Amino acid sequence: MKKLGIDMDGVICDYQSYFIDDFNNRFGSKYTLKDWKDYYFVKPGFGLEEFLNTIKGHSQTGVWRNLNPINKSIETINRLSENNSIHIITHKIGKAKEDTIYWLNSRNVTYDTISFTDKKARAGYVLELDVMIEDSIQNAVHMAGTGIMTLLYNRPWNQEKIDNHLIQRVHSWSQIEKILS
Repeated sequence: MKKLGIDMDGVICDYQSYFIDDFNNRFGSKYTLKDWKDYYFVKPGFGLEEFLNTIKGHSQTGVWRNLNPINKSIETINRLSENNSIHIITHKIGKAKEDTIYWLNSRNVTYDTISFTDKKARAGYVLELDVMIEDSIQNAVHMAGTGIMTLLYNRPWNQEKIDNHLIQRVHSWSQIEKILS
């Protein structure tokens, strides 16, 4: 039995598509997920502060209750939970914490623990994870720095080359399941 850590946004659920749709509606733009080239969605006239304030605003509105799942994430996690322990590690604030738990439970996602923290590598180390599934290169590098194998879920914002034997890029939940089975 392995201890698996799994990030939420961009790995289990698709917050980024919601963000892009909301952004386009607010500003009359036509961005797609392919335009999200960095972990922080910063565009001309929309800096890091605006990005973080938008997420804070979303954190109070119930957004996380209605996000779409990433393709095959739920069923794969539930199968993996049969022989592994599942630990959700995500950075959330305010009402988004309650909404994240609601999202997981209302979709019958099987998990053992959930941690809300911006210090994911520390949480992974304390939980003694064997593997972390993450979409942030920075978080993946920090996880690997603690000796935790990290599966980097391929997304437009994490395309930098990574040269670390503890980080492996993955493209789907089917691939994750093959690696972990």
